[in-house]
Amino acid sequence: MEEENKDLDKLQANNLTVGKYCMIDGEPYKITKINKAKPGKHGAAKMIIVGVGVLDDKKTEVSFGSKDMIDVPNLKRTEYP
Repeated sequence: MEEENKDLDKLQANNLTVGKYCMIDGEPYKITKINKAKPGKHGAAKMIIVGVGVLDDKKTEVSFGSKDMIDVPNLKRTEYP
């Protein structure tokens, strides 16, 4: 039985929007751009996601199937006086 990670949720790729966060290669990224490729003759629609790393400001581009489940980090904002 797999151990559940309480710091991550799953979200379908077609529900991601610009400004949200997702996990790419195990690192948190803020989504800056999303392109949607239409379904073709042999496959489903694709989501091309461009993101900037939260920890290292590295820009990366990945593609997912529109129905793929993507890890999304649970973020809590704490403001200090």
